Amino acid sequence: LALCRERAAAENLLPTLHFGSIEQNTLTATFDHVLVPAFTFQLAEDADRALAQLAARIKPNGWLYVTTFIPMAELEGDLPENTWYEDHSISLSDHECATLHTRHRLDRAACLLWREHHYRIQHAQRGLRHEQLSVQRIRWFNNKSWLAQLDNAGFHNIEQFADFSPSQPLRRRS
Repeated sequence: LALCRERAAAENLLPTLHFGSIEQNTLTATFDHVLVPAFTFQLAEDADRALAQLAARIKPNGWLYVTTFIPMAELEGDLPENTWYEDHSISLSDHECATLHTRHRLDRAACLLWREHHYRIQHAQRGLRHEQLSVQRIRWFNNKSWLAQLDNAGFHNIEQFADFSPSQPLRRRS
């Protein structure tokens, strides 16, 4: 949020930003547009309740922008399941290296992906400086279930496209 505020200020913009659970929000204001970025929506425990909350916060003729993904690399076996693998590594200043190791587990029937990320910053001579573990539970949606959930929440004028490109429409429905 701090980074968003900083970048918006540089553009003379003042976005309204909120932090908290989509399902449990206590907002009473309504908005012209709501953005849920970077598969954040897929972290919601109760997708139907989250969509209902979002629908209640958007003005008539407003827009909801949601980015989602399907974990194709995991589903297709390109990444080893239940095995730690080096996801990213980068050299930092002062002889330090930052690494990210990841492992995941799939529940294909429930469309759930659990990811564990193990972050480490290590100095070549002084050893480990910092490490952190994070766990994510990510739900993915097939087109049919996603459209049904949007419809049930009251969203009817829907545009879907792939890879952030309106030139690659998946479906338009009004």
